[in-house]
Amino acid sequence: MAGLGGGYALVPGMIYLFGAPVYITMGTSLAAMIPLALIGGLLKILGSYVNIVFAVSVGIGTS
Repeated sequence: MAGLGGGYALVPGMIYLFGAPVYITMGTSLAAMIPLALIGGLLKILGSYVNIVFAVSVGIGTS
């Protein structure tokens, strides 16, 4: 509801509970976002919330 991802809890949790190094926790947090973003994007596309032509043109324009 606040627009926060799980990283604000995942990173400190891995540092303090498991003693993981900071660079490992940050990389793990970033890697965990990839499947979530893919699934969320796919659900939006399947739900017809995305104008594919506009999305591709914006993607090409920003790369």
